[in-house]
Amino acid sequence: MATINIASFEDSLVLHFRTESNAINANTLALTLKYICDAAKVANAFINPEYEIEVVVVATGPGSFKAKIKAFYTKNNPVIKSDLRNIVIGVIASYIFLALQPNSEPKIIINTEEVIIQHDNNTYIVARNVYNSVEQLKENPIFTDSIKQTIKVIKKDRAIHGVAFEHDMNDTKPIFEIPREKFIEFTAPHKEIISMDRLLSTTPELMAIEEEVTEVEAKVIITKAILKKSGQKWEFFWDKKKILAPVLDNQFWNDFSDHKITIAPGDELKVKLKIYSPVNSSGRNKESYEVVKVIEHIRAI
Repeated sequence: MATINIASFEDSLVLHFRTESNAINANTLALTLKYICDAAKVANAFINPEYEIEVVVVATGPGSFKAKIKAFYTKNNPVIKSDLRNIVIGVIASYIFLALQPNSEPKIIINTEEVIIQHDNNTYIVARNVYNSVEQLKENPIFTDSIKQTIKVIKKDRAIHGVAFEHDMNDTKPIFEIPREKFIEFTAPHKEIISMDRLLSTTPELMAIEEEVTEVEAKVIITKAILKKSGQKWEFFWDKKKILAPVLDNQFWNDFSDHKITIAPGDELKVKLKIYSPVNSSGRNKESYEVVKVIEHIRAI
């Protein structure tokens, strides 16, 4: 059994086009790169709003034909402090990989920092922050259509038997591969990728079989804030206990970026809180939370 880290794609990946020769149609390559760039720009605007991204080809090679693409980032405003999250290429690769998974449930293990998917005698690891970004971007029609158009372009070129995703130009074994017969997964009517609603908090020994999802209006006290837009979890005090939850409200982040909101420990937020409560034969697993909307910010007195 192999363990493969999908999100180990950071700022670059190699597209390995399976052809009979060491050449590829120039129009196929140009359009493939165009649509990948489109997807990268949409993803980056969500993940790193303070940065511009440029995706370029840094190398080509044989076997059958390989193109290495790399992301370069430029900060829009050097005065604004914000950390670069170098995960855009990993998000694109992870989205494509997850869309390839069978409709039948694979074995899923969720840890704090990673999501583990086990099937076909392999173990695939997707970083949790990468997966959280995929979960948001799969609702963006421009992002999903750019990926779809990428595969449609490759599908039209009958000389291409498949495309593999690799780390390095010298790799002999891909991280994952899309054979031609799988292209239909992207060009057919929409197929939902593995959703967070389907990913149950589990351990290898205890697989959840049901999940209750509720949404409540709540007042939470901020004990630790993540002052950048990401999938990272804030720490709140609510209902006499500490909870961890990402803040997913885009309007809140826009207001925060425009300095309409300033946050300090002890401040309260009136929010819509989504609660995931996995249920199994032995009782409840640990609940997880998401702040899906910030209704009001209340300063500490």
